[in-house]
Amino acid sequence: RADPLGSARRTRFGAAAPQAEVGGTAAQVGVAGPGAGRGGVGALTVVELARFPEPLAPATAARRSGLAAVSPDEIADAALKLAVEHDLVIVEGAGGLLVRFDEAGGTLADVARLLGAPVLVVAAAGLGTLNV
Repeated sequence: RADPLGSARRTRFGAAAPQAEVGGTAAQVGVAGPGAGRGGVGALTVVELARFPEPLAPATAARRSGLAAVSPDEIADAALKLAVEHDLVIVEGAGGLLVRFDEAGGTLADVARLLGAPVLVVAAAGLGTLNV
């Protein structure tokens, strides 16, 4: 009989979280926190690239805090480094696929293009979730 978690038990997961707010926990930035990967599911490595004081779009949060913004190239590089030692790498994004990460207008869509990676949008099913 096949074990549906069999391959997951041997999988090394990597997650890149481009931005979080100060005081936020790993769970608040959309990736598993301490102890994740225990209980029979593979190991997890989390890389957080920036932490800003305000919960705003990344480019705005960086500008208002005086901290450096994170570019799509930096996010893609972090994902590629994780991929060297991990079987699955997920790049988490808060705020949407087209939220600007830097003043040049770089987005998570640009990160996906740089990586040649598929995109999965996870959102609540409700009025106002998707704004056009």
